Amino acid sequence: MTFIGAPNKKLEAIAELILPQAIKDEVAGEVVFHEFGVSHVNDIGELIGEGKKVLTSSQISRANKQLLQTNDILIVNKVSVGKIALVESPLPTNAMPSQAFTIVYIHKHVINISPVSLFQYLLSPLGQAQLKALSTGDAVIMIGNTDLRFIQIPVFSEEQAKKAQQIRNSVKNLNNELFEI
Repeated sequence: MTFIGAPNKKLEAIAELILPQAIKDEVAGEVVFHEFGVSHVNDIGELIGEGKKVLTSSQISRANKQLLQTNDILIVNKVSVGKIALVESPLPTNAMPSQAFTIVYIHKHVINISPVSLFQYLLSPLGQAQLKALSTGDAVIMIGNTDLRFIQIPVFSEEQAKKAQQIRNSVKNLNNELFEI
C-alpha cells in the first residue's frame, strides 16, 4: 500500500482519543470488568485471553465510559510505545483497556478511513515512525495523548481500504495456520 500524494488528516479530525482511567479492584465489588493490558496483545495485534478481572461497585460509571467495542483501535502509549491492537473478536462482557493504552474511536461520520485501514497504517513504517517521533522519556517511554491528536493519517481511497482489509485477512489466516501447526 502506498500513501504518496494522498491527502492527510490529523488523527483528532477523524477520531476521538480516550485515555483509560484506573479502576480500583474492590474486594466487595459487585460488577466484574475485564481489564486488558499490553500482555494481552498478540503478535498480530489481537486482544487475547480474558483480561484481568477487576471488581468494583463505586467506579462502575467510570469503567463504563471506557468499555471496548468492536473496531476500536488501541495504541500503547507507555513503555511498549508503538504497539497497536484492533478489537475484532468478541471480548468478554465489560472489557476495558489498561492505562497503558489510548483508545481510538473513529467518528461515525468518517467514511474514507476504516478501523482496519487505520490499524494497518499505524503498523506501517510511516505510522510507526510518527509514533516513535512522539515518544519521550528515558526511564519510561511515553506518548502524550495531546501529541497523538496530531499524527497525520492518509485519507484512503476505496482501493487502498480494500487492500488493507485483504492484508489483515491474510495476516490472520497465516497466524491461524501457524497456530494449528
